[in-house]
Amino acid sequence: MPVAHVNPGEFHGSHGWWRPTGKLTPVPHPGVRKNPVDITKPALISARLFIGMNVGGKPKWKVKDIVTRVAKALRSVGLPPDSSYLSQVGVWSSIETGKMEQEKSVQVILLNFKEPSLRKWTEKVGDVAESVRVALSQEAVYGEVQKNGVTTAQVVAHS
Repeated sequence: MPVAHVNPGEFHGSHGWWRPTGKLTPVPHPGVRKNPVDITKPALISARLFIGMNVGGKPKWKVKDIVTRVAKALRSVGLPPDSSYLSQVGVWSSIETGKMEQEKSVQVILLNFKEPSLRKWTEKVGDVAESVRVALSQEAVYGEVQKNGVTTAQVVAHS
């Protein structure tokens, strides 16, 4: 039986103290149990895309629009829509004008549970970025591909 160590002595708190009296009784304890974990691949391959919500310097898209477009783009390259979305504010410099822009944006984390090839995954992420860029009228969609949290490639879809 696992043992949980406790201090049965006096307890001093902000409202006084307490001293236990009586006999200590061992209580069965189930011990530490691990959560079930499925190991699906030796390495996690994922990607992040940064997508603006403005068009022509004015707010146009909502997060739900980006979710819908990314899911459609993922399906079009044969991937399930496994992804997570973080709404944020971004600052970037226009490729065309060099002008600094500040706008609401979405960081999309693409979770790869299907494509084992890093090269093919990178190509598909590029295709998704371009599809989303065109559909949402963006000057550019920036991204990176990661393996075990380390960037292996950068993706820039631009006009």
